[in-house]
Amino acid sequence: MKNDIVRLLKEKNDFISGEDISNMLGVSRAAIWKHVKSLREEGYEIESFSRKGYRLIQSPDILSQN
Repeated sequence: MKNDIVRLLKEKNDFISGEDISNMLGVSRAAIWKHVKSLREEGYEIESFSRKGYRLIQSPDILSQN
């Protein structure tokens, strides 16, 4: 699920609403929020604004995390 969210955010390269993501992935907006929170904890920088949605700012440097 998290990989799908990251993929959608990268493809859009702009704000995408939680509702749009939830419709595309067939889950609730609450589930999307929960996964976005988890992604942030993993080092993804994701902006979120009411009435705009989510936007990926930066992905973590995975090579340095090994």
